[in-house]
Amino acid sequence: MRIVVFSDSHGGFHALRRVMEEQPDAKAYLHLGDGEWEMDDLRTLYPDKRIHFVAGNCDLGSPAKNEELLTFGDKKIFIAHGHMYGVKNGRDQILAAGKKQGADIICFGHTHTPFTGRKDGVYLFNPGTVSQDRASAGTSYGVILLEGGGVELRIVKT
Repeated sequence: MRIVVFSDSHGGFHALRRVMEEQPDAKAYLHLGDGEWEMDDLRTLYPDKRIHFVAGNCDLGSPAKNEELLTFGDKKIFIAHGHMYGVKNGRDQILAAGKKQGADIICFGHTHTPFTGRKDGVYLFNPGTVSQDRASAGTSYGVILLEGGGVELRIVKT
């Protein structure tokens, strides 16, 4: 099963659309915040796609949840933007929050810097920013592959 993860689009609807077109067979698309303005257009353009979104620190007034626990097969994926867990200063707080909910994979954004790792048996995944990068790390999105009980995390540079 393929799950596409993107974050921090900051008005970059065309970047999101490009990812959707590059990855048309994904089971779901997870947006990790700072892209509320693009979500209505994305859902209108792709009404049959499973798209989840959580609010980020730049999504002021958003009715979206700040975090969500999703289940895909036998894996639980915790998604949050990360700003409420201080991810720019470390990943311990978001790891604790995801573990508390029983997550196998924790996805977060906010830093604009791609990251994959594993700690205490839990995968940590930040796809970076899908839109214009302000931190010169480039643009990217993520792919989670769930096959045969295994987990593979990929960063796709754009």
